[in-house]
Amino acid sequence: EGGTKGGEPFFREGDERPKPPQEDYIAVKNDSSIIVLIASFRETRVVATIESIFENAAFPERVVVGVVQQNAKEDDDALETVCQRRGTPLQLKQPELDIKVRLPEEDPYGHQRYTDESLEACTIARQIRVFRMDSREAKGPVFARAQQRRLLASGDDVEDFCMQIDAHTIFLKSWDVRMIEEWARTENEYAVLTSYPTGFDQVKDVSVLPNVNGHWEMPHMCKAAIMSPGVVRNAQAGAAAMLDRPVLSKLWAAGLSFSRCHAETDVPSDPNLKQIFTGEEFSRGARLWTNGYDFYTMSRPMIGTYYGSDKGNKGSWRPNMAEKRIAEKRLARLLRHQETADRDLADNFDLDEYLKGYDLGSRRSFDDYIALTGVDTVRNEYHETHCRIDRYVPWQEDAAPPYVPLPSRPGKLPPLDPPQWVLDDLAKMMDASDVVEKENRDIPVNMIPTTPRPETVAPVLKEGDRRAEAAATRDEAPLLRARDVGKPGFPEGSGEGSKAKPSAGAVGTSFTAVALILGLIGSIFCYIVSAHRREKEGKST
Repeated sequence: EGGTKGGEPFFREGDERPKPPQEDYIAVKNDSSIIVLIASFRETRVVATIESIFENAAFPERVVVGVVQQNAKEDDDALETVCQRRGTPLQLKQPELDIKVRLPEEDPYGHQRYTDESLEACTIARQIRVFRMDSREAKGPVFARAQQRRLLASGDDVEDFCMQIDAHTIFLKSWDVRMIEEWARTENEYAVLTSYPTGFDQVKDVSVLPNVNGHWEMPHMCKAAIMSPGVVRNAQAGAAAMLDRPVLSKLWAAGLSFSRCHAETDVPSDPNLKQIFTGEEFSRGARLWTNGYDFYTMSRPMIGTYYGSDKGNKGSWRPNMAEKRIAEKRLARLLRHQETADRDLADNFDLDEYLKGYDLGSRRSFDDYIALTGVDTVRNEYHETHCRIDRYVPWQEDAAPPYVPLPSRPGKLPPLDPPQWVLDDLAKMMDASDVVEKENRDIPVNMIPTTPRPETVAPVLKEGDRRAEAAATRDEAPLLRARDVGKPGFPEGSGEGSKAKPSAGAVGTSFTAVALILGLIGSIFCYIVSAHRREKEGKST
């Protein structure tokens, strides 16, 4: 029931066909680059997923993994753990900055914090790019996937193919070659291979493609349900069986999406859809389809995914209901809900400016997508349709030309600065590091470090400047220095974690010693108070 058999739709003579690829990717499939994009929220299987990607690729050297990592302090870093398990642990340039969140003005791939020597020793380290977020920053899967664009190579160096998966996935042998072969058989530059992946329990051996139910059943997306204005949920997948090539489908799925990377740069996930889970897939699918992309169910499984309690994650993000209501209103506007549109018209609302970069496309009409799927978000109605697609819907005559970037593509994502609590933690780490360096440098080993020697007080207070000058003569400058706190991109905390440095002009041995001791006691007291305050705030929310 809800299934389909066979191959491509029937093309009659004179029918317009999809835009063919400009390059023969079957001929060059072994050289084509692939980036696998993963949004991970406190996932325990993400490291195994990354290892499966590289271990089972026929040509692992052409594969890159990009992880949007949303971790708590106690969670393992994906890149560091992969290298640790390979016996080539990464070394921090500044060991005192052992923090699991991106640093101010850090490189987009998250590599700059490590020494070049350790990155070279872990041979796949530079093929794993990580955008690090604190789990408390999480705003749902759409917001996380919107950050994936930061992990693509820039400009003309962008990877050939983008593959989006869940963080709890198993890859089958030679998946990279097979995915490109499958995509190329659509003969469509704008093909997106997408569906809910086969369950992990069907994968008995990664070297053998699982023949589900003995006739190569594949999950096939064709039905959905309207939950509220603009909020549409994909229904459980039907089945396509005995396919000899990919077959057109109606809906996009977030758990497996394989396409040319212009789909990720021209029609990326919308970062304004914060707190959205239900509603992600249909909204992005509508944007992709109206921008000329076509969805296909693959003929054979290439990956398996853990579902339900087997996923291995540590819960969900903490929702913000106010942000969710705003995002759901945005979905209603995007999908042209009539009542919402009428109110906007009365209020002279500028929809084009509001959705700029993340609107529906103009290569196909949204009315045609409603007819294809039966999901009428304008009237908030659903009409049952057959799963099989018998007719290819061509682009409109005045459509934007193929093979070039869309004029409507969104601009570059703005920097996402680390949250204030991260900056506060960094300030504390740097202050603590300065104290340790000062004591180790200026106090003899046979002397109990009760008070600093008078003659060393002033030089110690200037030592940060000396270290910076010394670093400038080396090949690599330090990532951060304590005196950077307060500069653009690294604002000085106004409460917990911030501490003014003593004046270098302080004189008087006894007064200076007492001031330093009192300052240290004060810092410890402030840290305890701030930790207690954060604990209370966490409970209250």
